[in-house]
Amino acid sequence: MTIRIDADLILHNGRIWCGRTEGHAEAVAIWQGKVLAVGTSTDILELVGVSTQVIDLEGRFASPGLIDNHLHLISTGLVMGMVNVTPTEVPTLAAMKAAIAARATTAPQAHRDLGDTGGDGECPATGEVLGRHCRSAYSE
Repeated sequence: MTIRIDADLILHNGRIWCGRTEGHAEAVAIWQGKVLAVGTSTDILELVGVSTQVIDLEGRFASPGLIDNHLHLISTGLVMGMVNVTPTEVPTLAAMKAAIAARATTAPQAHRDLGDTGGDGECPATGEVLGRHCRSAYSE
């Protein structure tokens, strides 16, 4: 026996953002508030039922709503230019100094902040307690 599920909502004839890895689809079907299927408009329109709301996007873009509405876009952009000095990226003091030196050769003078350590931690090489912004690697 085949069970047919009719979509509650279909968005078609557009560019549907499915994620970084998945890219875009032409259409999406929603059922009970969840994504039922994504694909071509032809395939997804087969899920239309008597009570399905169908929206023709006319080539427009659609994406899932944001779950985290508390964003720090400016600080996120600033951090992208910083050196990653988390212990997993720079496990030794020498590796930290090398990462900073490499960034210093390409960063404008105004943007030569060491970067975010990802929270309080300890430098594996020296045992020094690192705050959110560790600057001690500049000294020497």
